[in-house]
Order: sequence, then C-alpha cells, then structure tokens
Amino acid sequence: MAKIPLDREGRFWQMFRLFTETTEFDMVPETQNAAAPQQQSRNPMDTTFLDVESLQRYVTETGKILPRRITGLTAVQQRHITTEIKRSRSMLLMK
Repeated sequence: MAKIPLDREGRFWQMFRLFTETTEFDMVPETQNAAAPQQQSRNPMDTTFLDVESLQRYVTETGKILPRRITGLTAVQQRHITTEIKRSRSMLLMK
C-alpha cells in the first residue's frame, strides 16, 4: 500500500493543497516581446475569448476548467472565465 504524504502534524490536505498550488496548477508566466513590451492585465474580468494564453491558466492539460477552490477566483470572476473559455472553444481557439 502506498504511503500518503503527511506534514509534521499528520495533515494530508495541507500538503495536497501545497502540492497542487506549486506543481501542476502553476500560473503560466506571461511572455513579453522585446520589440513591443506590453503589460497584460492580470484581472480575470478583462480577459476575452481571444486571450487564449491567459485562459490556458484556468484549464488543465486535458481541457477541464479548474474549479474556484484551485484558481482562487470569486464566483463572478469564475463565471466570466468559464463563459470566455466556452466561447473560445466554440470558435475552435482552445481545446
């Protein structure tokens, strides 16, 4: 039987949350072009369905939309991101 990773006090979920925040679900760093440096807004309400790179931050590699407890968004922001992801999928911009 596999060992469950625990922290010093024997708590599993704190270690699980720490693991998911630092490995698979890391935010993708924004790349900037040296010729035209642009500062993209980090506000999720400013994203549109055309911003595929910023929407990838809220989707797993298999294409599932991440839940609020992982993304840390408010309910309004999560609904906005979800509709923009679905719009992007319908335009075949995202998987």
